[in-house]
Amino acid sequence: MAVVEDDPAILALIQELLQSEGYLCLIASSAKAGLELAQQERPDLLIVDVVLGSAHAGWKLLDQLGSDPYTAALPIIICTADAASLRDHEAVLRERGIRCLSKPFDVAELLELVEQACLDSRRARRSTEN
Repeated sequence: MAVVEDDPAILALIQELLQSEGYLCLIASSAKAGLELAQQERPDLLIVDVVLGSAHAGWKLLDQLGSDPYTAALPIIICTADAASLRDHEAVLRERGIRCLSKPFDVAELLELVEQACLDSRRARRSTEN
C-alpha cells in the first residue's frame, strides 16, 4: 500500500499506524511522486490527500490514475481536511468507488477503511483470475 501526503507529520503517523498493523507502506510527498509510485509499484491500496501543495494537485493525480489502464482499478482512500471539496466531488468519488476520510480522522476509522479496501481489492483480483 502507498500513502501520498505532503504533511510530514501526518505521513509519518499514517505510515507508522499501517506498519504497526503489519502492512508494507510506501510513501510519497507530492502528486508527481505519488503517480510514479503508483505506476511503478502498483500497490494494493493508495491513500491520498487531495491538497498536495496546491488545492488541485491531488484531484489531478486522481484523474491521472483513473485514466491509466494500469492504475485505474487501484483502490483509493482520500484522506483530507478539505471537506468542501469532498462534498463537491461526492458523486464522482462514489461512482469510482473511492472511499473518503476527513481529517482529523479517527485511527480506528482509518484502519477499518484500509481493511475494507484491501478485502475488496483481493476479491476483485480473484474474480479477474477466474
